Formats: sequence, C-alpha cells, structure tokens
Amino acid sequence: MLGKHLIIELHGVDSELLNDIERLKKILIESAITAGATIIGQVFHKFSPHGVTGIIAVKESHLSIHTWPEFNYAALDIFTCRGIDPNIALEVIIEKMKPKYYFTMNIQRGEPYTEEVVYDESEAPNKDIIEHSIVPAIEDKNLGNPL
Repeated sequence: MLGKHLIIELHGVDSELLNDIERLKKILIESAITAGATIIGQVFHKFSPHGVTGIIAVKESHLSIHTWPEFNYAALDIFTCRGIDPNIALEVIIEKMKPKYYFTMNIQRGEPYTEEVVYDESEAPNKDIIEHSIVPAIEDKNLGNPL
C-alpha cells in the first residue's frame, strides 16, 4: 500500500463553524501539522449564501473539506502517504468540529505496491519521514515488471 485515504461524513456540526472559512482553515492546518505532514499549499473558497470548500496540499498528499451548513454536514477527505497516519489528523478535526456523529471509509491506495521509507534528518522540520522509494510488492513472473 502506498497511501491511506479516509473519506469522512461529518453530521450534526455547528452551522456557524461550517460557514467560517478562517476557523475551518485553522482546523485543517492544525490537523495536518499534528499528523506530521508538510504543508505545501492551500486554497479555500466561501460560497454564497453559505458553505465552504477547501484543500490543504501536503507533500504527503492532501486534506480537503466541503461544507453544507444548511444541513449541518461536512464531507472530509484525508489522503496521506510516506508514513503519515491520517487518523491523527482526523482526531484533531473531530475534537475541533465536534460532530454529533460521523462515518469513516478507509481506502488503501496503491495496492499492490509498498513504500519503503528512508529517514533523512536534513530536510524535515520535525526530523520525521522525508524520502521514499517505491518497492514493488508483486512481480509479474512473465515480464519481470511490477503489477
């Protein structure tokens, strides 16, 4: 597996929070940093009359949100690789957004490949996981190529 992809349905979230672009941005940034991800960009947009969409791009993939304040609902997406655990980011988001209930779908991305993580302390601000190389988990016996 190359990455972990969480699709989360957040229900019963405060409608004011779901319409507050700055608070949502701070929550997603905090969750990415807490998980150990390296932020490389962000784009957020507030809809009229209500709702927000946003994405935090990280070296290890992304976190995104789309809100419907009129339904107290948010669709959340956390996709990580390079050893970053998306569940750590999710814990921060759940703590800050306080949904009445939520559903999580967990998808393993990049099967049948595996990621060999190499530690290089010179690049990461947290001295955490930095480089990776792709190592095939299965080889096609006839062609010698990864499946």
